[in-house]
Amino acid sequence: MSAFLADWLNLLIRWGHMIAGIGWIGASFYFIALDRSLKRREKMQDGVLGSAWEVHGGGRDLGRQSGGRLVRL
Repeated sequence: MSAFLADWLNLLIRWGHMIAGIGWIGASFYFIALDRSLKRREKMQDGVLGSAWEVHGGGRDLGRQSGGRLVRL
């Protein structure tokens, strides 16, 4: 493999790794914010910790957290 091609491949891999890391960190902050926004509502089933309205991708979602995992309604 030529040095020129190896340098470009190295650059692409580094940029891809950086973009994946930014996405990972952003998703972590999103789920932390989601967990903190959950609110206990009336008439919730046992084991459900809370629910939250989300606006994501142009649509609205109602999610509820039950035992550590988020369930989309």
